[in-house]
Amino acid sequence: MDQQYYCRAYPRMPSNSINTQNLSSDKYFNIQFEYRVLGVAGTIEDIQRHTFNHVSMAKIVQEDTFPSLFSQINIPVDAYTSVAEEISECAYDMVYDDKYKNLSVLTIQVEFVVTRSTEDEGNPSFEEVEDESDDEDDYGLEEDMMAEEHNWFTPAAKSCVDELDKLLSYV
Repeated sequence: MDQQYYCRAYPRMPSNSINTQNLSSDKYFNIQFEYRVLGVAGTIEDIQRHTFNHVSMAKIVQEDTFPSLFSQINIPVDAYTSVAEEISECAYDMVYDDKYKNLSVLTIQVEFVVTRSTEDEGNPSFEEVEDESDDEDDYGLEEDMMAEEHNWFTPAAKSCVDELDKLLSYV
């Protein structure tokens, strides 16, 4: 199945954020998803919005948390790792950002977009893994397109993951 993914997670604090100084040092997250499916021509085929409320930082770093959440909202299986890394990195950044230190509930907005080819439009199942065969064309264009396709995601650095693990070992 020919499809491309785009994911971005960022802090989103409502204007009615409640200062919780002295109430609790535990951080919880409301994770708001906007999941769009686009056809090749950029036409919007579907938009879904989902919210997962009160997800603890400890749950965010557990390996089994995201697959169960993502399966509920039909995120393609081959995108799980990239989406989980985006959310984890955003959560980690928010926990250490002074502007959120007095808040116990933080909101992460996640934009997830699937762009698929027109021949796949009739298939509502997004679970096939993209074929990455070694077919070469005369001008090397396929390699350029694949390199561009994979530049959408920036995986978390190992040092960031290690620091997050250290943080959670203190909790």
